[in-house]
Amino acid sequence: MSVQPTGAMHEVGVDQLFFSTTDGRGIITQANQVFTDLARLPIDALVGHPHNVVRHPEMPGAAFRIVWDMLQAGKPTCAYVKNLAGDGSTYWTFATMTPLGDGYLSVRSRPSAPRLQRVADDLYAAVLQGEQEERNAGVRRAEAAEHGSVRLVEGLAPFGFETYEEFIRQALPAEVAARTSQSQGLPPRPGATGKFGLLLDLVGDVARNVAGLGLELTAGHGLADELVVDVARARDTLDDLAATIGRMSAEIEAVRDRTPALALTAPKLAARCERVAESLNAVQESVLRMRDLRAELRFSVALAQLQSEAMGQFVLGVIDGLEDEATTDHALESLAAALRDGLRRANEDLGRDSEAAVALHDQIVVADEEIARTRLLLNRWREMAAADLQQTVPQMDAALAALGAVEDLTRGTERLAQSTIGFDADATDGLLSRVERLAATRAVPVS
Repeated sequence: MSVQPTGAMHEVGVDQLFFSTTDGRGIITQANQVFTDLARLPIDALVGHPHNVVRHPEMPGAAFRIVWDMLQAGKPTCAYVKNLAGDGSTYWTFATMTPLGDGYLSVRSRPSAPRLQRVADDLYAAVLQGEQEERNAGVRRAEAAEHGSVRLVEGLAPFGFETYEEFIRQALPAEVAARTSQSQGLPPRPGATGKFGLLLDLVGDVARNVAGLGLELTAGHGLADELVVDVARARDTLDDLAATIGRMSAEIEAVRDRTPALALTAPKLAARCERVAESLNAVQESVLRMRDLRAELRFSVALAQLQSEAMGQFVLGVIDGLEDEATTDHALESLAAALRDGLRRANEDLGRDSEAAVALHDQIVVADEEIARTRLLLNRWREMAAADLQQTVPQMDAALAALGAVEDLTRGTERLAQSTIGFDADATDGLLSRVERLAATRAVPVS
């Protein structure tokens, strides 16, 4: 007889990170003690069984359809998941899932970003209702879940997310940052020696390195979003500048006989404005690309941070005698392999971020040069107007002020171009290599 929800709730603790591995079909192959405690099931009721053994009936199939599609495409993903424990109580988790060999690794934590969790919870209820209506009408379960996945993504749009990937790129860093602010971190075990004492120190160093990178990214979060708005505003200012120059050109053309030099310069100035606009378009494209790359980087770094902390918490459990010694070595190897892949992704994202910063810098140089030439020509135009057509001077002063606003934008954009993220990837890689060697060691190392 299947377990039914009792209405009781229990919560995941801030430092209760738990994990499981599955094969390609979703059959659980490994689970740590924290998982069994929260699922309120014995280990043999988890290992060897489908992961949906803890599925709550209020979870729509759409959520799992989206996650499964991303995993099969080789992409790490995450989701808010309502689970059903063996005693009928309910517990929420924030679950990350990553491909691992021929299967998958999932690390779960306490949901710590309530606004985003509420978005998911409300959407799940609406999507589940649609799925149930389709099932009652005779639609197959898989087809109803597929339709539900479309509705789930559409439901994210009012919250500012065009895709599910956009949602999780915000959710995972927010969850990790919130959890970090609440967590005590990895507590020391001064008496721990041998393999696991050394592992705890090494994994702790990896976790701190990755967390430092996460903090650096969090500190700069929002800069690219602000610049996207600022560049759009600068383009509007430039349009106003072009319109002002057009009006002045018409006035000057009407008295061409008195101001031939001004009339001849007007088309050149208009062409200059077009070049500035083109250079700003290039800057805007670069800022948009950097914004997307920063979001991907924050996601991959947050995932690596969570994985490193999960490994550290597992080692603590081993030291404290809470984990099964017979399965410890295999679990450590799986966690180390997932962390290696997570750091690889983060380093690749860092490389792309650095390349984009260089491209943005180059675009800013071009824009600055175009603005400088335009300013020079506009100043000359003003000097001639002051002598021959005094009434246009206020308009030209307004045009120069508008150009100044565009110059301020390029200076602000330079901050983003220079905010390349510093991270000692080699040092962290060396630490992880030592972790991997220790994880594969079946005996206590002598040094």
